[in-house]
Amino acid sequence: MRIMLVTEYYPPHVGGVEVVFSTLARELVKRGHECHIVTCRVPNSKKYEEFEGAKIHRINVPRRNDRYWFALLAIPTALKIARRVDLIHTTTFTGAIPAWVVSKLLRKKCVITVHEVWSGLWSDLAEMNCVSARFHRFLERAIISLNFDKYVCVSRYTRNCLRLLGIKDKKLQVIYNGIDYELFNPSKADGTVVRAKFGIGNDFIYMYYGRAGISKGLEYLIQAVPMISKDIPNSRLLLILGDEPKDRRKHITEMISSLRIEK
Repeated sequence: MRIMLVTEYYPPHVGGVEVVFSTLARELVKRGHECHIVTCRVPNSKKYEEFEGAKIHRINVPRRNDRYWFALLAIPTALKIARRVDLIHTTTFTGAIPAWVVSKLLRKKCVITVHEVWSGLWSDLAEMNCVSARFHRFLERAIISLNFDKYVCVSRYTRNCLRLLGIKDKKLQVIYNGIDYELFNPSKADGTVVRAKFGIGNDFIYMYYGRAGISKGLEYLIQAVPMISKDIPNSRLLLILGDEPKDRRKHITEMISSLRIEK
């Protein structure tokens, strides 16, 4: 089978969806399928390359609001590639738009993986004003209502959210994100080595890793550190933060300084 994956971000861009779709592409190729990926071109990436058997087509987009530009600028390339594939697979958020447009123009089947449904929670995100929250809520509902052939839900909660938005049960399929037990193998990790590296000693450690994205809730964790330290003496938060987005990382480090919890 020939499959086209359409997602706004893909490695070397770092993130959870990027891991899911790059792993999916690799495993599809291993099973003998031809796999094309249409995605944004990020700094230090090639416009076209083949990696682990998958053919990666990257679209030049403006750096600012790149994922939203991708929704429009990806259509010509996706249309060209889709003519010779059997199935289109996309994901929330903006990659779904060019995938759906192309699928309708060429009458190809299109599957979407839905990672979460924010709905009314958009207005609860830190630093998101009411105009932006309303826009993203409208965009999310518009994408979900595009009538894809199948909706892959990563949890039963996500499936139930889609039901409430009017998606028929026959189109919904729960498929949990997989875990590579060779990679995430506790027997391969030695906590004493990590503690020695960071000079932690026997302190109680809790951790966050990932981006300081607006939807991650990291602000609440930082604000909770003084309370956790009070209830659990000799406790430390280990932050492993990505470099992007730079403004959000700066915001978190400034919050740490303002709360005087650097130690």
